[in-house]
Amino acid sequence: MICQGNSEPQIQAITESIERALSSLELEPHHVEGLGKKQWILMDYQDFVVHVFLPEVRFYYELEKLWGDAEKYYYNGKMKKTAGN
Repeated sequence: MICQGNSEPQIQAITESIERALSSLELEPHHVEGLGKKQWILMDYQDFVVHVFLPEVRFYYELEKLWGDAEKYYYNGKMKKTAGN
């Protein structure tokens, strides 16, 4: 999963929210990186990985290009699958 927050406090809040939600499903991260800088936080759940970026860091690394053939979903209150995927 790739997502972004617009500030370091927002990235922290997103990360904590994801951890709480997945913990309630008895899923705990195997490894978490980036908590110190809060510009790119990576949460490794072994079967999947969560990336939480600041917009400029997300733009710089463009991870979406690495996963160009993956299905894309956008969340803005409701989950939406992109057309054609």
